[in-house]
This record gives sequence, structure tokens and C-alpha cells, in this order.
Amino acid sequence: TTGSSASTGKQGIANVVSERLGNLVATRVALLTVFMIMVLPLFDVLSFPQDDYSLEAWADRVSARVDEGDREAVVHELSNMARFFSRHSYGPFEACQGALSDSDEGFVCGKALEGWHPVQHAPRRGASVVLVSSEHAVVYFNMHAPLRVDALMDIANKVLLLVIMLCAGWGISSRVYDLAVKPLDRMLLTIRSIASTVFETEGKEVEEDHEDEDGYGEMALLEQVVDKLAIIASLEASTEEQLPDTTDLQDEDVGILNMLRGNTVNPRVAASRAASSRARGM
Repeated sequence: TTGSSASTGKQGIANVVSERLGNLVATRVALLTVFMIMVLPLFDVLSFPQDDYSLEAWADRVSARVDEGDREAVVHELSNMARFFSRHSYGPFEACQGALSDSDEGFVCGKALEGWHPVQHAPRRGASVVLVSSEHAVVYFNMHAPLRVDALMDIANKVLLLVIMLCAGWGISSRVYDLAVKPLDRMLLTIRSIASTVFETEGKEVEEDHEDEDGYGEMALLEQVVDKLAIIASLEASTEEQLPDTTDLQDEDVGILNMLRGNTVNPRVAASRAASSRARGM
């Protein structure tokens, strides 16, 4: 304990507080980063697979049957596709045959493919429709449920980030308050207590308007206390060097002079002591 106190005194309180705050912030940021890396990817579990090629595969199979020109094979392939996606919350609801355009129009649908019974229906919002085209056919998929789940997961992700940042900010602010603000409050209270003691000796009181929200009032009080102590020290140092001649003064005059100078010793007694000390020195 003694060694740590000595090292703290050598380093300075400001350096110690700065070092502790730096360690605190670095530790909290590291823990927050690790938590975000480990937890945030869990929100992608319920979202639509990022590498799902089943949509393109079924569109290619339907396009191959259309290219063969066998209507029954096309209907059978469409029925198999509908049966495959029946276990999912998304799936095809419409298909048509056509050809890819050389212009910017993309796939040009010529004839709708009928005779099959899709499980999904056309969504209310056109943004939920995903068009998957191949060389001779195009399939329209209803992706409303996966897109809604993705939106909900995104909202939950942002809410969790907000909660994490609020908790981390509250934790850091509370630690900063314990490391820096509390000692400063104790110091300011000590300053006001010392100022009250010093100014009460003169019959004065510490005014409340010295205190403001930035703490400059306590600094002003500290300056006044230091100035007052400097004046008292200078008067005490010059007591024996500048003793007045009180031979022709009455006791009341001596008491007033004693009060003005802040001395508790009778000037006549102090003068006689100083004269006797000078006589012994000679």
C-alpha cells in the first residue's frame, strides 16, 4: 500500500485517473466488439438463405421442358416445383414462356403457362415479387414472408444495437463519475468548508452566488482563501520586525491596534521581548 501510494504521488493524480479511464474505455470497447461479433450474426438464422439456388434451378428445368415443346412435361415440372416449395413460406405463383430480349427489356413473356396449381398467390405488394428468368421461361415467386422476416430481424438488430450502446454508455459514464467526478465533488466541498471557516473568523459568510454549474465559484473561493492566508502569513512574519511604539498609547488603543493586526499578543509585551532579545545579542 505504501509503495502504491508513493508511485501514485510520483505519477500525479491526473495521470492515474487518465490511465484508469483509458483502460476502462479500452476494456468496454473490446467487450462490446466481441459481443457484437458473436451475437449479431444470430439474427441471420431466421432470414432468407443468402445462397439459395433452388429458384434458378427450377426456372432452368421449366425452361428446358418448354424448349422441348412437351406441354404435359411442362405442366408436370411446374407441379413438381409447386410441390417442392409447398413446405416453405415462399414459392412460385405464376410462370410464362417467352424469350430473352436483346434490348433493355429483359425477358419478354409471350404466353402464360397454365394447367398447374401453385400453392402461393400473387402478393399485394409488387416489391415482394421476385422474377427468375431463364432462356425460354420465367417464374414469378412470392417472397413476401421472407422479406417480412428480414425486415423484422433488421429492426430487432437495430434495437439490440441501441440497447447495447445505451448500456455501454451508462456503464462508462457511471465509472467515469466514480473515478473523476466524485473526487472533484469532495474537493469542492472541502474548499467551501475551508472558505467558510476562514471567512467566519471575520464575521463574513460564503455567498451562495459563488457557486455556479461549472465549479468556478469554488475556484474563486480557493483564490480568496489563499490570498487571505498569504496576508496572515506576511503579518505574522513582520510582527517582530515592525513592532509599533506603544509607550504613549492607552490600553484601548493597544487593543484596537492588536485587533487590526490580527495579533493575540500584547504589543508592549512583544516589544519588551524583542528589546530583551536584542540586549542579549549585544
